[in-house]
Amino acid sequence: MSESAPPVTDKLVPRFPRIVVRGTDAYFGTVVRLIDVIAGTKTGGAVLNNITEGAIRIEPEPDAEACDPESGSLVDHHRCKVMAAAAVIKFSPHFAKRASRRSGLCREIWMEGDEVLLHELVHAMRSARKVQDCRELGRGLTGFDSREEFFAVLIENIYRSERRLGKAFKGKLDAQVPLRRNHGLGRMFAGEAQAFNKDLLKLELVLTLWNEPTMEAMCREIAAVETAFNPLRWARAKGPLQALRSPAEAAVFIQR
Repeated sequence: MSESAPPVTDKLVPRFPRIVVRGTDAYFGTVVRLIDVIAGTKTGGAVLNNITEGAIRIEPEPDAEACDPESGSLVDHHRCKVMAAAAVIKFSPHFAKRASRRSGLCREIWMEGDEVLLHELVHAMRSARKVQDCRELGRGLTGFDSREEFFAVLIENIYRSERRLGKAFKGKLDAQVPLRRNHGLGRMFAGEAQAFNKDLLKLELVLTLWNEPTMEAMCREIAAVETAFNPLRWARAKGPLQALRSPAEAAVFIQR
């Protein structure tokens, strides 16, 4: 007689009751351990504490070999409006392992499991709060694909810097604690990271994130994190309500 498959259940994540994990007990334990790592940082804690509306469900990626996590919600892309009350993250347990211990294609992705999950939680948090901005980017920002990806990569990089880099860049950033250049998997060099705060197009989007009322408290918390890469700290110093251009002029550069 063959053994039955482990039961799949929905369980609330301790301390974060708006996050539900759907899966086996083993999967639930894996996800909770990663969320505990994320919550142990100031950046990750700010994201998790901003999940105050809607709901987020984390469930396994259906393809057991998949190395492409995603956060999805029902979005009217024509009106760029989130329609669903809950966001869903499809997350593979393979990402819980260190990159050196993964098998197959997953090994080629250099990000750690908590960093991948944090990125998807940013998407899901914004989706659950119905502020997801699906507009694509153009000009010098095409590598980020959309405003949502820019925001998620921005916070992911601040998180990675806090968790593994510290207060200063040391040596070649890409060889030690890589940051993510854009929505692709290219690694950002130290010189690029240091030049971020001089890039007008990127800084306008940093201020756009801060100026969203539901994101302001989170951004203020993250801005206080003393770490080598933190453009939100720059925004706090400059004043989040200060516009770098007129709204009409900025729209020409930021949007397609």
